[in-house]
Amino acid sequence: MEQKLKLSRAALLPENSNCDHCVETLTSRLAVEQGVAHVHQDQEGLLCLHYDATTWEEERLTRAARLVGAEVQRHYQHRLWPIGGMDCGGCVRTVEEGLASLPGVLTVQANLATGKVAVEFEGDQVEEEQL
Repeated sequence: MEQKLKLSRAALLPENSNCDHCVETLTSRLAVEQGVAHVHQDQEGLLCLHYDATTWEEERLTRAARLVGAEVQRHYQHRLWPIGGMDCGGCVRTVEEGLASLPGVLTVQANLATGKVAVEFEGDQVEEEQL
């Protein structure tokens, strides 16, 4: 018998709940669990897991989802750093292209107005100090 379990993204990805890539990764990893029929975000932004109640108990599935969320957070790191000296669009491109060329860096977004750069990277591919 199919049941639904709704969980907040923040409960599963406390540090990365606003990262679309992390939410998509979490969703796809949960969807391939045996006994999980479908995972999607509902209109309220909650993750909705459709599961076989003969395979999963709600509490056990919640724990499993939190473990998968913790794995996603460990793997995909996010940092926001101030960058001094950026005074033109060319500087922004140079910063973005330089960081994006490093192995394990997934996304880079430098902002001239705020003087900050946001970086998403695979923690097992590149150390924060290398960035």
